[in-house]
Amino acid sequence: MKGLTSYSGLTTKIKAMKSRLLSESDFLTLADFQDIRDAVNYLRQFPAYEPYLETEEENSVSRVQTELLLRQSLYHDFLKLYRFANAQQRAFLNGYFRRYELYFIKICAHTAAGHLSMDLNLEAFGDYISKHSKINFLKLGRAVTLEEFNSVLADSDYRDVVEIFLNMNTDSLFDLEMLLDIHHFRHLWKNRLQYVTKWEAASLEKILGSKFDILNIQWIHRSKEYYNLPMAEIYASIIPISYHLSNDTLRAMIEAETPRALETLIRSCYYGRHYSDFNSTTLEPMYSEIMKALLRQASGREPYSFSTVYSYLYYKEHEVERLSIALECVRYHVPSDRAAQLLKGR
Repeated sequence: MKGLTSYSGLTTKIKAMKSRLLSESDFLTLADFQDIRDAVNYLRQFPAYEPYLETEEENSVSRVQTELLLRQSLYHDFLKLYRFANAQQRAFLNGYFRRYELYFIKICAHTAAGHLSMDLNLEAFGDYISKHSKINFLKLGRAVTLEEFNSVLADSDYRDVVEIFLNMNTDSLFDLEMLLDIHHFRHLWKNRLQYVTKWEAASLEKILGSKFDILNIQWIHRSKEYYNLPMAEIYASIIPISYHLSNDTLRAMIEAETPRALETLIRSCYYGRHYSDFNSTTLEPMYSEIMKALLRQASGREPYSFSTVYSYLYYKEHEVERLSIALECVRYHVPSDRAAQLLKGR
């Protein structure tokens, strides 16, 4: 079996870590609390989160701050895998790390635009960031204007992206996030063969390619449904990579004149044909379901490969996002049945 020698130890470790992920009943129990302090105390019972919640002032911490606290557990797991990995596996993890780097950059962009500052708590990464990132996040978090923010990124490959945004004469940080995402996806696709061995490449291309396809469909739908963007702006904002979607299909979606025409194209594209529930009203939950299915298939077919690592990190990140939603539902007294719906849609 391919990869058995190089991945056996890491795969065994991931199986143990995966057994500690929260169950669906844990999420429903959490969302059913009426008081945020009780909910956080419940979550503290789980060893993965207890160290990062013990100092939280539950009623005064925002959702972003709560998510940052919970993400410390994710980063701790990332670092455990990194320390256990060999050189090739570390190459994949280094590429994966850029999604975390991008997350921090977006948070700092929002604080800078709001003329605020913050100290990011990145202790879970130890000295990993200083060795593998060119960004000084201490300075980036303390930037109180977008110009200062951009100057901190001067030595990174994000500099040109921020400069493009600053020249756009717009105050919408959504545009900056979109530019950063496209830059990130281009980098992932361009460097994909550096992250895995030749025999793993097809699986990585399928996972990334499908991800980009569905994100493009989501963005085209949102652009038309909620933002009424002109076609030229939609063309400029999609990820310039396609996998199961042809250029003709993408063009037809962007140029669809009515919601009904776009819906027909969505249902008849590759994903609509292969997933019966794939339509304009289910794009977000179906994205999650399709990604999980692809990762299950890849890790089942090649259990001793990057896909097992990718799968665990995806599920852990998904868990943190759902925990943030569950705690917000408790904080704002969302009825438990509605909270269950929100969690199910993630």
